[in-house]
Amino acid sequence: MKKTLIILLISFLLNGWIVAQQGSLIKRSEVIENINGTKYYLHFIKQGETLFEIAKAYNVDQEEIFVNNPESKKEIKAGKILKIPYKEIKKINDTGNGTNTDFVLYTVKNKETLYGISKKYGIDIQKIKSLNPGLSESLMEGQIIKLPSSEYPVNETELSIDSKSFTHIVLAGETLYGIAKKYNVTIEEIEKINPENGGQIRVGQKLNIPATSDKDITKNNIKDPGTKKFKKHTVVAGETIYSIAKANSVETDSIVKYNPGLTQNISVGQVILIPVSDELNFIWHKAEKNDKLQNIADKYNVTYDEILAMNQGIQKKIEKGQLIKIPVNKNMSVIETEDLSESKDNDSGDRKCNNFEKNKLSAYKVALMLPLYLEQADSLIIDSLTDVSEMVKLPSLKFIQFYEGFKMALDSMNKEGMDLTLHVYDVDNSSAKTNAVLNIPGIEKMDLIIGPFYSESFGKIAEFAKTNRIRIVNPLSVREEILVGNPFVFKIKPSLASQSDRISSFIMQNYSRYNIIIIRQNRYKYQEEVSFIKNYLNGHRPTGIYYKNKSIIENLKLRELDKVFTENNLFSIERLSLKINDSTYFSNMVREVVFADDSSFRIKPNFSAIRHNLVIVFSDNKVFSQELMSQLNKMAENYEISLLGCPEWEKFEELEPEYLENLNVHWLTSTLVSYDDPLTKKWITDFRNIYKTEPAIDKYAFDGFDIGWYFLNALCRFGNEFDDCLRDYHIRMLQTTFDFEQLKGNGFENTFWNVGMHYDYRFIKAGK
Repeated sequence: MKKTLIILLISFLLNGWIVAQQGSLIKRSEVIENINGTKYYLHFIKQGETLFEIAKAYNVDQEEIFVNNPESKKEIKAGKILKIPYKEIKKINDTGNGTNTDFVLYTVKNKETLYGISKKYGIDIQKIKSLNPGLSESLMEGQIIKLPSSEYPVNETELSIDSKSFTHIVLAGETLYGIAKKYNVTIEEIEKINPENGGQIRVGQKLNIPATSDKDITKNNIKDPGTKKFKKHTVVAGETIYSIAKANSVETDSIVKYNPGLTQNISVGQVILIPVSDELNFIWHKAEKNDKLQNIADKYNVTYDEILAMNQGIQKKIEKGQLIKIPVNKNMSVIETEDLSESKDNDSGDRKCNNFEKNKLSAYKVALMLPLYLEQADSLIIDSLTDVSEMVKLPSLKFIQFYEGFKMALDSMNKEGMDLTLHVYDVDNSSAKTNAVLNIPGIEKMDLIIGPFYSESFGKIAEFAKTNRIRIVNPLSVREEILVGNPFVFKIKPSLASQSDRISSFIMQNYSRYNIIIIRQNRYKYQEEVSFIKNYLNGHRPTGIYYKNKSIIENLKLRELDKVFTENNLFSIERLSLKINDSTYFSNMVREVVFADDSSFRIKPNFSAIRHNLVIVFSDNKVFSQELMSQLNKMAENYEISLLGCPEWEKFEELEPEYLENLNVHWLTSTLVSYDDPLTKKWITDFRNIYKTEPAIDKYAFDGFDIGWYFLNALCRFGNEFDDCLRDYHIRMLQTTFDFEQLKGNGFENTFWNVGMHYDYRFIKAGK
C-alpha cells in the first residue's frame, strides 16, 4: 500500500513538473484592450489550461490574476475570459549565441524561399531561423518574417547634386512599373535617363529617377524632397508609429511606405527605417475620410490650438487627402506656413468651372470605341430559322447595350440644348483596326474618347489621347497600370486597394457602436486590408462606449434571459436593476480571429450578447464562406449578427438564401441598381420602349448610361478640360457614384464602391 502511494506521489509531482515546463507553450493573446484606463490581455481559457500555466505564460503572479478576476479564485473554465495585466516584453539584445535580436520585418514575395532570401541579402540562413523559431523552409507569399537589421540592406533614395534626379537602389521583387508608381513618374522617363538598362532591372542596381519640383513632391505626399538617406530606429517600450513619426519629423505614411509589412502593432526591439527629412518644425498629416481636427490633435499628442496656429485659414471640415501640418517642436515661436495651393491656377480653375453658359454653347465631338466586330455582323443572314438564343451570343452583340445606354444619355443632353456629335468606331483587340482608327482625319480633334474595351488597343489609343490632350475613359478595366504616366485617363472600375477605405468609412457612418469582429481564413492573405481596417476603426472610434442599464435590462427581458456572461462581464437583471439609472462601459476595440490559428473554438467568445455584432469576413473561398455562414446562422438564434463579406461573394452561386436573410449579409459591389427608385423605373421603361428589350447589368446597359451621363454633363458644365472641376461635381446616376482621385502625373481612378445588403430576398443599397 505504501509503495503504491509513493508511486502515485512521484507520478503526481512528475506531472506537475511537466505541466510547469509546458506553461510556456500557452500562446499569449493578441487581444489587448484598454479597460477603465488600464491595458489588459484578454485571455480565452482553453481546455486543460491551469492558472499556474497562464500566469507563467504572461509573466505575472497568480495573485495579480485573482485581483483582476475575483471569480478565478474558485475555479477557471474553458471558454471563460481572464483579464491579464499588460506588460511590455523587455528587449534582449543578445540571445546567447551571438545573434542580435534587432530585426526588420520582411514580406515574402511570390516563389521566394528561405535559401533564396538569405542569398539575395547575404544573410546567414541560421541567423534568419534564430529570429523566426519554427520557421518552415517552405514560405508563403505575403508571409512576414524577421531579418537581422544589421545585415538587411537599406534601400537609400539619395538626391543627386544637381537635384535633377534621384538614385534608387533596386530591391528584390521590385518592378519598373512599381518603382515608377512609387516616385510618380512614367516608365518611359526612367528608361530615358537609364539607357544602359535596356528596360531590365536587377537587385542592387542603382536607377536614376527624374525629380519633379519640391512643391509637387510635398503636395502629393509621394516622396520626401529632403530625404537623402535612412536611419535605423529600434523600438522601445511605449512607442507607437505616431510617436516615432513625430519625434523624427516625418509622415507616418513615409514610415509605413519604407517598412513593408509594418502595422500599428510594433514590437520592442523591432528596427524601423526612418527617412531622414530636412524639415524640422513640422510633419505632414494626410487627412482621411471623416477626419476631425480634434481627433488629429489627439492622435499626435498636440493641442487643437497648435494645429490652428500651424495651418492658417484651415476650415473645420477636413477633406480627404488634405495635407495638415503637425507641430513637432512645442517651443516654436512663429511658424511660416507654406501655401500648398497655387492661387493663379485656382483662380483660373474657378473661372473655368463656373463658366457654365459658355461651355454649354460650345460644340463637342465624342468618340465611342466599341468592339462591334462588324465584319461578323455584315455576314450575318437573318431569317425565320435563325436561333435568337444563339444570335445574342455573338461577339458583335456583346456590348450593344452599352452603346444603347450611352446613346440615351447623349440624346437627353442634346434635347437640353447641347451640341454633341457622336462618332462610333469598331475597335476590338485587333492592331489593324486600332491603327486604322488612329489614321482617320479629324480623330485628333475629339473632345472625349470612351473606350476601347481591350487592353492592348486601349494602351495605343490612350497614348494618342495623351499626345493630343484628349480625355479618355476606360469603362471596364480594374488594372491600375493604365493610369501610370497618363493624366488624361479616367478609370471607372474601382480597384481592390480602395475597398478597405470604403469599408472603414461605411462602418464609421453606419455601425460605429457595433461590436466588430474580423474573421479571415488565411494567416497571411488579406493581412494588409485587415490591418488597415482594424487600425482605422480603432483610431477613429471611441475606445469605449456606454449603454444605459435600463436598455440592457430590456434586451435581456426581450430574450427571456435573467443573466448572461458576455464581453468579459456578467449581466443580470437583478444586479442591473440596483443601478437602473447608471450606464455600463463596453470596450469598443475591433476583435480579430484568424481561422487557420483559432478554428471555431475562438469565434464565440468574441461575440456580444448585448450589442449588435458586425462580422467582417475576408475569404474568397466558397466552401469556407458557406460553412462559416452556416455556423453564424446557428449563432444568430442567440446573437444579433450582421455579416460583411468580400466582393468575390457576388460571383458565388447557390448561397443559401436563408443565411443571406438571417445574417443581413452585405458586400461591396461596383454596380448596384435600385429597381424601386422612381427615376430608375422610368429609365428602364424608356429603354424598353426605344430598344424593345430589357436593359441588363451584365450587358453593360447601365454602365453605358452612367458613363455617358456623367462625362457629357461634365463637358456641358466645365468644357473639355474638366479635370480640376470634378472635386465638387456630383450627379445622380443609375447604379453607382464616381469619386475620382489622382496622383500628379497619373490618371484619375474612381475609388467608390457600393455597399449592398440582402433584405426581404432582394439585394439593395445599404446605409450611406
